Amino acid sequence: MFTLYDYQEAAVQATMEYLKTEKGNPIIIAPTGAGKSVIISELIKRLNLEHKNICIITHRETIIKQNYNACTKQLNSVYVGIYSAGLNSRDVLPITFASINSIYNKQHLFKHFTLFLIDECHLVPDNAKSMYQQFFAQIPNYKAVGLTATPFRHKDLMFGGHDNFFTDVSYEIDFMTLLEKQKLCNLVSYSSRQQFDTKGIKKTGGDYNTKQLSHKFDRNEITEKIINEIVANYLHRKAWLLFCIDINHATNVHKCLLKKGVKSCLVHSKLNDNAKTIDDFKSGLYQAMVSVAVLTTGFDAPQVDLIGILRATDSITLHVQMIGRGARICEGKKDCIVLDYAGNIDRLGPINMPYLEMIQVAKKNKEPPTKICINCLGYIKRHLKKCPLCGFKIKDKQEEDLGHNLQLKPSKCKVLDQRLDDMLTVDNIYYSIKKSKKTGLEMFCIVYSCYTRKFIDFLCFDHEGYARTKAIQIWHSISEHKKAPLNSKHALALAKSIKKITHIGVRKK
Repeated sequence: MFTLYDYQEAAVQATMEYLKTEKGNPIIIAPTGAGKSVIISELIKRLNLEHKNICIITHRETIIKQNYNACTKQLNSVYVGIYSAGLNSRDVLPITFASINSIYNKQHLFKHFTLFLIDECHLVPDNAKSMYQQFFAQIPNYKAVGLTATPFRHKDLMFGGHDNFFTDVSYEIDFMTLLEKQKLCNLVSYSSRQQFDTKGIKKTGGDYNTKQLSHKFDRNEITEKIINEIVANYLHRKAWLLFCIDINHATNVHKCLLKKGVKSCLVHSKLNDNAKTIDDFKSGLYQAMVSVAVLTTGFDAPQVDLIGILRATDSITLHVQMIGRGARICEGKKDCIVLDYAGNIDRLGPINMPYLEMIQVAKKNKEPPTKICINCLGYIKRHLKKCPLCGFKIKDKQEEDLGHNLQLKPSKCKVLDQRLDDMLTVDNIYYSIKKSKKTGLEMFCIVYSCYTRKFIDFLCFDHEGYARTKAIQIWHSISEHKKAPLNSKHALALAKSIKKITHIGVRKK
């Protein structure tokens, strides 16, 4: 039996409340290391009385086994089975863990199921011909809950749109919350003299063309420079994970590591002994593991303390997943170094705050009206030469060609956005109700008075979708009255239940 952490309990309660009061299909956003399998098991346990038949769907056998094992520990039930050709099991029981590849054309076996939990739900496409959409098109009455660390489809949010399968967020577990609670380790990115120059690389399906990436960057001189830098500066790191462009590139990187005296292993889709290799890496037999995409989901090796990104991507999901492999905590592990040779952090942003807003602006205009200050990561007007937020002097782009498709352009973008400009003492707190100029709906306002300055939190209980979900999440963290207010007036009536807040962290916008 598991004892839930407070954020896991909050996620379960908020999702149950959503299913009770709303009609849509919500998402739980939970970073790597938040314990999705525990949340899934607890949802099954508490919802099993109302939903006698629950199916948990994902795309990989490793994730199915992880979730199945967690559930059997939590429930001690004999009515739990697996339906997956890859695991040689075809059980249809009241609680069934299934592979979408195995069940998408077996809808008749699951028509009596009323609740579906979808792990790694960012892989559910909008395409009507996809396996997920074909499956659910034939299921008559059901509720669906998704779980993911990356609620993005390429560079857009994957919920709330007219055509999206998922409608809202029932709860979001913030990466920085887990870091503060020491449930995840810190990720630290250092500048590198080696950066891939992706200019001229075309995109296929929304991401960089793999063949063109390989042709440009899978070269001995590039690989040697990168591996030499890692060996010279980070040989003391115990467990390295390197992500490459394709199988040939991964093989060449692996050979280069061996040549430099690093105990390295190779994992990719065409090898039969991946499971044993991964176990050997976890046991410490190898210092480095080189991979393509096999290890981006469903891989758990907490000892990883160095991530090397040798694969350029324009996908926020892949970007977050690759770096997230190093966020697990482990005894003796202080942090995880992230070496981004592909420029993904500069291009896509910190993994806990990717550049969605910038991207959405860019769709409407040829050039976004703002840019990122490389020192403080703040949004500033594009024409400015000095950041008004931190005072950093911004030079025009200067790129020195090093040859071999590399640039001298050290990354100064941080892998995690941890900006708190100040911690302020709260002198007084006031509560009021204001109307939103945009929607005309009421908002519950919490006004923090800090000496001569005032800061306002707007909780949108009268709104729908994510705005209300976020308000409920904040309410759960600050109020002793755990049931969420029905609206802003109700929140004002319950204001006495808000805990005493003595300090607030503020950041510049």
